[in-house]
Formats: sequence, C-alpha cells, structure tokens
Amino acid sequence: MPNRSKGCRVCIRRRIKCDEKIPECFQCLSSGWKCPGPRLDAHFIDMSAKIRDKFPGSHTPKFKPQQKQIQKHDSLNNATDESKRLSAVPDTSSQVYCELSRLPTTYQPKKGNVFQHLYIAHFISSNEIDIQPWITYLPTLLSSSPCQESPEVFAIRAATMALYGRQMKDRAMETEAVKSYSNGLESHRKNLSRATQYSERFMSRAVCAAMMFAFFESVLCTSPLGWLQHFRAAEQMLAIVGPRKCQNGLMHMMFHSMRIASLTTSMVLDKPSIFASEIWCTVPFELQPKSSLSRLLDILLQLPSCLPIRNKMRKLREQDPIASELLRQKLEAAAQQIQSRLNQFKKDEWPHIDSDNGQRLKRISVMIQDDVIDRSPLHRTAPSQNPFSAYLRTMYDAGNIIVLSQLAAASLTPQEHQLKMLSYGDSIISSAAYHDSQDTLTSISFSMIFPIKIALHFRLLHANLPRSHVFYVWLRVLVEIAFSKPTILFLANVAAIGVSLPVNISPRDDCIPPFGWNKKRAAGPQDITCSTTTTLPPGPPLGWNKERDAAPDAVADIVTV
Repeated sequence: MPNRSKGCRVCIRRRIKCDEKIPECFQCLSSGWKCPGPRLDAHFIDMSAKIRDKFPGSHTPKFKPQQKQIQKHDSLNNATDESKRLSAVPDTSSQVYCELSRLPTTYQPKKGNVFQHLYIAHFISSNEIDIQPWITYLPTLLSSSPCQESPEVFAIRAATMALYGRQMKDRAMETEAVKSYSNGLESHRKNLSRATQYSERFMSRAVCAAMMFAFFESVLCTSPLGWLQHFRAAEQMLAIVGPRKCQNGLMHMMFHSMRIASLTTSMVLDKPSIFASEIWCTVPFELQPKSSLSRLLDILLQLPSCLPIRNKMRKLREQDPIASELLRQKLEAAAQQIQSRLNQFKKDEWPHIDSDNGQRLKRISVMIQDDVIDRSPLHRTAPSQNPFSAYLRTMYDAGNIIVLSQLAAASLTPQEHQLKMLSYGDSIISSAAYHDSQDTLTSISFSMIFPIKIALHFRLLHANLPRSHVFYVWLRVLVEIAFSKPTILFLANVAAIGVSLPVNISPRDDCIPPFGWNKKRAAGPQDITCSTTTTLPPGPPLGWNKERDAAPDAVADIVTV
C-alpha cells in the first residue's frame, strides 16, 4: 500500500505534488484554486498488507492439488487410508477469511476513544496554565471516572475534540464532538436530578463538566449564549460548595478560573458577581497565596455592581431627579474607590509586570494625525515579559475603561475621563500587538477578545464620525505599526466590520493566520477600505462566533457614557 499523502485534497485530486504549505499551498495559490490546506488530523491507515508481508505465517496458505495414487493395501487398511485422505482436504472457512482480509477498506473507526489522549494533550498545550491551572487534571479525571458515560467524560471528549477538529478542519470530528456534547448534557441532567447529597467529589466533577461544556460552546457555538449559561451553572455549583471547600486542590483551581469567567458573565448580564463578596475574596485564599491576577480580579469583580446603579440613575433622571442625584453620588463614590484600588495595584505590581508601557504607547495612539505618524522602528518584544503579562495588562486597561465610563456617567464634565479611556484602549491594542508578535495560539488569545471588544467599541461609540471612517483611521495605525494581516482581520472581526486588506501591507507574512483566513479572499485594493456593513469576512478566527462576539450591544452598553 502506498504511503498516505499529506497534501491538500485539491492537489491529490489533480494528481500533482503539493508543497503542504499552511494555510494554502503554492499550487493552489498559483492556479487560483481554493486550498483546504494539508491534512494534519489523526486518522486510521490500513496497514494489514504490510503486517502480512512482515509476518510470513499470516499469509494465506497455498494448497497444491493432491495427486491420486493407486494404493494396494488389504481391506483392513482401507478405512485408515480414507481418513487420512479426508484430513488432507483444506479448511475452506479459514481460506475465505484470509482472502477477505486482503480486501482494501475505507472504514475509519471512531476516533473519540482511540485518540482521546492526543486531544487532551493538544487541549492542555493550547491553554495557559496561569489562567486555567485545573486543565492539567483532565487526564486524571478521565482515568478515574467511575464509568465512560459520566458527564465529565462526555464533556472532556466534546471540548477537546471540538478544539482539535476546528483547528484541523475535520468536520467529522466536529460532528462526533457535538454527539458527545449532546450525550454529556443528558447525562449531566440526570446526575444532578438524581443526586441526594452533593459530596465534594461529585461537585468537583459536575463543575468540571459545566466548564468543559462552556469551552465546547466557545469553539462550536450551538446557541448564542451557550457558553454563558454553562459558566453561570458552574458558578452556582461553586456557590453551593462554599468558599471553604475551594481552598485547595482541584476545586481551588477551578474556582480560580471561574472568577475570570464570572467577571465576563456578570458584565454581560449587568448583575453583581457572587465572587465579589469579601468572604469569596478572602476565605479561598487562606491556604494559597494570591497571585497578581487574583489580586487584580479582587478589584475587577467589583465593577459589575456599578452597572445597575448607573442604569437606575438614568431611568430616574426624568422621573425623580432627587433620587437620580443620590444614585449619581453613590455611583461616583463606588467608581472612585475602584479606581483608587486599581492605581494602588499598578503601584505595587507594575514594576515586574509591564515596565516598558510608555514605549508601547508612543506610536499606537490614533489621536494623532495621519501625516505625523511616528515611523521610527518599534521594538515589539520590549513591552511585556511574556504573553501572560500582556494579558494582565489588557485586563487592567479594560477595568480602567469601565470604571472611567462610570465616572464619566456620574460627572458633569465627562470629557476629561473620555480622553483617558482612549489611552487605555490604545494600550489594549498594543498589548494585542505584542501577543501577535509571539505567534502563539493559547487560551490568552481567546481571553483577550473581551478587552479588545471593550477598547474598539468604546472608540466607535465615542466618535461622532461614521463607523467606517473611525475604524479606517485605526486600521491605518495598525498597518503603520506592522501588525500582521491576520491580527488586523481578527480585530476587524471583533469590531464586526467587513474589511478588505491589501496584499503587501505587512512584512510578517510568515505569521500563522487565524483558521479560515484566506489570503486571496482577504486581499483587496492597494489601499485599506472599510465597509459600513456588519457582514463578517468568511472563515472567522478560531473561537469566534458571530452571534456571541459580533453583536456590539452588550459590550457597547458597558462603556456607554
């Protein structure tokens, strides 16, 4: 049997040699074909013929016709000779089985069970341990599960296969992931309804299942708010467990990750987070020291409590001015307290997190005119020590934008706060530039979506110019600082604006583009043009879905002044 070709399907069908370039091979680019990319997924290969060649005993036995011989024996030996002759007849059933085993087959067994460890290893390597420390426990949870049809097993299979299938563009694997997701939801529902007592072991597996279901929804969106519902379910289960059960072990690690998810869900729903209370900010950390991210989350989790006050203040502005004024003062005091804590966090933590922030901001600001853009070389590797530090910076900047928007809503002179918000938005984009320069695809890439949306949507809402013109100016600056084309397209997707990109805007053509990004499809005129429509370019980046991430309403409401 010939070796499996790793080339793209187009080259295999055309019977030409493929150079196996990602995302498109040279043959398809030069001929104008839409290249699906080389096959990188795991699948079965029929090796039975090679095995038979290697082990001679496994070959089909060759039978020679028996030559009849005239036997001259007495009558006493006739029966013996007849039995010997019959025993020499070959076993036809064995012969048929061996012949059938030689037939070629296209049968591909289900990959869910066989390659499970491969998918888990890939899933772990795609997540940042500082953000999702409990991910490393997935192999242990899978091997120690009481049965293979438990909710956490289905959830682990669904999430890991969904991520691997999406990256490898394997539709069959994505279908299997959806089946595991469906079976997992049913099993999860039955387990919760039958449970008579919620032991720590039971709850840890239930929380793990809910979080993995949320990861699945983040990759393969079956419903617009599916990810949010699963994170909310995990949050409620942790609330049942209580803060003292989250002091160490797996439960503490999942609680650490859920605080990040709780911040996003609470901001979207305009509801205070249960993890914002003092008991949840202190008791779970009595045995474990707080990291810089944990201390920052202690502050950011207070932000959702400001949104209901602001909304009620606006509602009563015409009906009851006195009550509205009292709410304005309350909102201003709460926002100022959060701002003071953020400033103190920067003073204590920033020297070893982001010591070169000023250098990163010197060319990124879009407040300057096009004809005076600083074209001096920018040292892209200087601003942050690593992608995790860049992520911390984006979370800090997003928190400042939100708290400043609350101060602007409660202030008689909101302009002074809005200018600062623009600066923090520029800092978020520059952190994304640094992360892009590292050519890494981890959970940090997806975690930056929320801060980037905050930054972009505030600028679009703040400007009085048309959306297309505002984003045109920003894209010009992104091109000037040598963002890669995939990153610019990604930011365009985040802002929900269709964009055509020129072919030669960036020297960083070797950057790995987002999945589905197509050079010819994204290539347009030699000048950047923006459309006022909200039609996204086909093939969005991994982890992106139009219903969840393209709608600006939820994020726009957060930063509306």
